[in-house]
Amino acid sequence: MDILIDNWTLQRAAVNIHDTYENLAVPDEDYIRLIEAIILWDDIYFLDSEYSQFWKNILWRFGYERYLTPFDTTKKLGQGDGGDIVKTGALQYSAFCNENNIAYLPCRERAEYLKGCNLAASYINRKDVMNYLDRALLEYYESLNQRFGINKIKFDFPVLFDFVAANTTDRCYLQTALQMRNEHEVVQFRNWLSNFEQKLQQGQLRELENLLAYLPAVIEDLTKVTPQKKTAELQISMSPSISIPISFGGSKNKLVHMDFLRTLSFFAINNRKPFQQY
Repeated sequence: MDILIDNWTLQRAAVNIHDTYENLAVPDEDYIRLIEAIILWDDIYFLDSEYSQFWKNILWRFGYERYLTPFDTTKKLGQGDGGDIVKTGALQYSAFCNENNIAYLPCRERAEYLKGCNLAASYINRKDVMNYLDRALLEYYESLNQRFGINKIKFDFPVLFDFVAANTTDRCYLQTALQMRNEHEVVQFRNWLSNFEQKLQQGQLRELENLLAYLPAVIEDLTKVTPQKKTAELQISMSPSISIPISFGGSKNKLVHMDFLRTLSFFAINNRKPFQQY
């Protein structure tokens, strides 16, 4: 599944990418959304127009051509009514993406408009899967805080971005995300996500049941204090610069295509630290 990113998102992300790299800022929502898109979607498109020149002037030094593809310039957005630029852009982008069968990642203003008009995608998608992972981990952290009588275990960013940041030493999170997206485990996960979305759109709710059963079981398995049978520790190197320890064994119903969820869960429970700019 491919996705088209709103030019407003790319404009804001570009500024933050530059400032973060120069150690003038920390990653913001738009930068994080771009990082997530690089890892979770097969191809990322933008509509090349006069509005894209600003961010291209900033991102050329970060090699945006490696991860952002201009959409066929013969296919234009429909004409707007010349009124509200948020409304017009939201409707134009949405119609364009529906026509070309790709997902749409709107800027926050257009996302709010589409949500308010009940025009946002109604089917469960891969971002919902990642949000579910973050909620499941948050419940675990809150449980620790409650049981220990503190409120100090908390994280500002989604676990996927924290995982990228933990494997980055030069503030160029884009490079790490590009490297990670090509790892076999991540490619398998993207393929599963595409299949997951397609089946749910067809009404096969069993797929959702599988996820709802799998992820809590993974977290429970990883947080058990007593040693499990046939449990060992393996150093998995996703690449020369992406290496994390991960437990294996104990699960008889391992879903290989969801291995990346387990990798992220293991990281979140054993290696995650509050974000720190290097």
